[in-house]
Amino acid sequence: MNSRIDKLLCLRNGGLVVDAQGPITLWDPDEESAVVSIVITQVKANGTTAVATGSSGQIPHGTGGWSVTATAAAGSPLEFGPASAVATATILEDTGAVEVYPWHVVTRLVHCGHNEDENDEGEDE
Repeated sequence: MNSRIDKLLCLRNGGLVVDAQGPITLWDPDEESAVVSIVITQVKANGTTAVATGSSGQIPHGTGGWSVTATAAAGSPLEFGPASAVATATILEDTGAVEVYPWHVVTRLVHCGHNEDENDEGEDE
């Protein structure tokens, strides 16, 4: 499985929810499904750190993308602007083995109605 995190992520609900997503461009023949978990961190303008986390349901082999709703702790919302996203794909193989692939991108939290043309896919860093 080869995947990325979109560079622009939708921040909503007063900064308590981030809609994270990315493409899946390649599945290996022995991969049955995957689960993607994400942690989004941000150092806010006041110097404090906010964190949102979330996990997908089971993503079946051949699916072309993933999405996760990440939730921040109440009282610690994220803000529009730069953030860091670390995702992990936990992949179930047809032998019953499990492989784990992490990746990271510097992302930007934007209003939900952002320009889709600006939504380049994040690269591993």
